[in-house]
Amino acid sequence: MKRDQINSAPEQNRSLHMLYLRLWKHLSRRQKKQLILIFFLILGAAVAEVATVSAVVPFLGALTSPDKLVEQSLFRPLLNMYPTENNQDILLPLTILFCSVISIAATIRILLVWTQTHVSRTIGTTWSCKIYEQTLYQPFSTHLRRNTSEIISGVQKGSELSTNAIFPALNMLGSACILITIFVALIAINTRVAIATFLGLSLIYLTIIYSTKRLVYKNSRTIAHNAVSVNKSLQEGLGGIREVLIDGTQQFYARIFRQSMFPLHRALASNQAAGQYPRYAIEALGMILIATLAFLSGNQTGEQSNIIPAVGALALGIQRILPIAQQIYASYLSIRGSEVGILDALELLDQKPPRYSSNSNVGPLHFNDSIELKGLSYSYNGHPPFVLSDVNFKIKKGARVGIIGATGSGKSTLLDIIMGLLEPTNGIILIDGIAITSRNIRQWQKRLAHVPQTIFLADSTIAENIALGIPADSIDFSRVERAAVTAQISDTIESLPDRYLTTVGERGIRLSGGQRQRLGIARALYKNADVIILDEATSALDYTTETAVMAEFGALNQNLTILIAAHRVSTLKECDLIIDLTKVHTNPPDR
Repeated sequence: MKRDQINSAPEQNRSLHMLYLRLWKHLSRRQKKQLILIFFLILGAAVAEVATVSAVVPFLGALTSPDKLVEQSLFRPLLNMYPTENNQDILLPLTILFCSVISIAATIRILLVWTQTHVSRTIGTTWSCKIYEQTLYQPFSTHLRRNTSEIISGVQKGSELSTNAIFPALNMLGSACILITIFVALIAINTRVAIATFLGLSLIYLTIIYSTKRLVYKNSRTIAHNAVSVNKSLQEGLGGIREVLIDGTQQFYARIFRQSMFPLHRALASNQAAGQYPRYAIEALGMILIATLAFLSGNQTGEQSNIIPAVGALALGIQRILPIAQQIYASYLSIRGSEVGILDALELLDQKPPRYSSNSNVGPLHFNDSIELKGLSYSYNGHPPFVLSDVNFKIKKGARVGIIGATGSGKSTLLDIIMGLLEPTNGIILIDGIAITSRNIRQWQKRLAHVPQTIFLADSTIAENIALGIPADSIDFSRVERAAVTAQISDTIESLPDRYLTTVGERGIRLSGGQRQRLGIARALYKNADVIILDEATSALDYTTETAVMAEFGALNQNLTILIAAHRVSTLKECDLIIDLTKVHTNPPDR
């Protein structure tokens, strides 16, 4: 979903319960069980809180008037267990009991916090990995429409779901349960004070939530948008560092970065400040309630020994309520403040992986005869004008085929379609008479190796780059060396101190353009593919090296099919067939 669509979505579509229903669908069975376990821990913590507040009354009563406490039937079992000659002696077991209740409550809360933190972090990490994996499986056409910065930001937001969605929700649930049970205990002690406390807290928080609602959502959009912009400015500035240094454009990229960072952190600061607003009002309310209660109690007739335990319990209850109420509000604000980021991450979580992603161990498609294109047309938006129109030709297995055409004629697009990266708008591709579809596309791609004009190199060793995607301990070094010899780069590698274990640097920055290109060719040869596709792959090579590389290709296994897209006709002089796309468009050949 585009961000402007999110911003214009109806309010009901942004309701929290709908958001969490979508998140719930992405939890595994084990994670759901863990959250249910946390819910029961929350209930246990709530009961322990009530026990703590309730235990204050008898404890203070024993301190002020132990004789009256002995008369209560509730404590008869305790007196039977610990018979005493003096009523003062009951203070020791009662103090031990009171401290035990507090210790148990604290232990449950610590266990709850530990479980909440670890489970929410695990869920966030799982979602981040899922977003990255599902994004990698998306069709090439989807990646063409996306900005890499948005994807990187989305993957980061996947891990942040633990701190922005899961942990705050668990905090809200736990705090709400504890708050309710404390209110129940306070009602049992003094109904009027409990109701007054509830109404006062509710009024303050609802007023602040309503008054800051638009600001928080506006900040959420600002945070989500500028987080992407920050990633984008970093990628562009550092990715083009050679041009930045030559052109002296450091200030340009630094300014773009500042223009994203300052609004981002202003929005974060605004939300953070909004989360602290109620604290001081609530603290004042709590002090007023306690003072009022003490005043009213002091003016009541009767023994002070009856008043002190009630006042103490109510004061403790209110003191516990205030930070819990603030925690609920802060958690709610955290969720609302991250809402757009959560929705962005959800859109990526909702991506459907292709059918073949669950069966990556399929064997390669049979290829013994030919590759045939019939009536193939392609448009990037599905409507005219077409980049390719009614293309028809047939390539026999083992053929060396050159593809030429002016810039923009569709050479790379045609190769992407043959490789199954793009789906033709019209027409079909047949391999030995079998149409390529979503069901067998992965099997066909296992027959292919691709050498693009711009070679991607990982910041790892030369051997790992040639055998890209293969674990280091599984690399066949004899194959790596043979591929390097054919790609005319073995002499260069052998001259390096660490030879094939030399690290190439980020994006191969320690290699020349021609060396990177030859490593890309060696990578294709390492795959032992049946079809090698070179998309302007020799454009960075000098004439002598290009001639030597093409001669090596010509001497390869005659069953190897090679497709070469090039601007220079001289590059294709050894080809069996040359397809001129400018002619294919207007007068499709019948082969």
